[in-house]
Amino acid sequence: MKKNELRAKIIFRTDLVTEEKFRLLWAYIADFPIEIQKYDYTEPIKKTYLPDYKQADENYIKFLGTIFFRGKSKNNWIKLGHMMDGFSIISIYTLELKASKSLIEWIRNLLTIIPLEYVNITDSFEYDFKHKDVDQNSYGWHGGSNVEFLKYIPGIYWFNAFGENYINAVGKDNFKDLPNCEYVDFGNKMIAFHLKDSVIAENYEERIKNEQDVADKIGSSFFYDKYRKIDFSHPQKFIEYISEVNEEIEKMIVRLRQKYS
Repeated sequence: MKKNELRAKIIFRTDLVTEEKFRLLWAYIADFPIEIQKYDYTEPIKKTYLPDYKQADENYIKFLGTIFFRGKSKNNWIKLGHMMDGFSIISIYTLELKASKSLIEWIRNLLTIIPLEYVNITDSFEYDFKHKDVDQNSYGWHGGSNVEFLKYIPGIYWFNAFGENYINAVGKDNFKDLPNCEYVDFGNKMIAFHLKDSVIAENYEERIKNEQDVADKIGSSFFYDKYRKIDFSHPQKFIEYISEVNEEIEKMIVRLRQKYS
């Protein structure tokens, strides 16, 4: 039987990660709630991770691809890298299901290094419940990929955080008095909240209903939901913002090619 795991997605602008910011980010991996020991660019993950500036400088250009980090257990790992169209992502997977609170704190402190655009935390059972489609001959996942983030938010999950660009696009009032939620202080440039129950739901059908109530309050068409037959899309202001970010990453790539070629 498949084991449940805690998973998180953290999205931020690639062009804001300067060499100095990357040094801080690289070192901050050492403070992750589950100890990180190895890193590499492909499986198997073999290189010894050291939270120092020298190793960070050696890997800065690799950040435009993908870097994998792993704990002592192969079941605890992080994927860091440039996604596409100007955004980067930190994807987190761990069997330490009780680490949700410490993970939130780790993400909150990450804000001291780099502004964040979007964050979610869920468990793999809920993720499958929301995104896995199965028919007689095949199965697949829809609505939660990195590419699809450029079209819409993948959904409301147990924990959610939105940066100021998304808040401004949607309207701050839409995030007030969200049902069945507790707000988490992420400073004045993000709105963060989680559902009042545990990250591991006792009833996933009830969990989906609670999350749909939250989506309805913010704007249901902004959040992918395979149980709703409507068109999903970011608000127009955020679509325009994505286009602006894409222009900036193209400039950054030109600079880096000139510097590292």
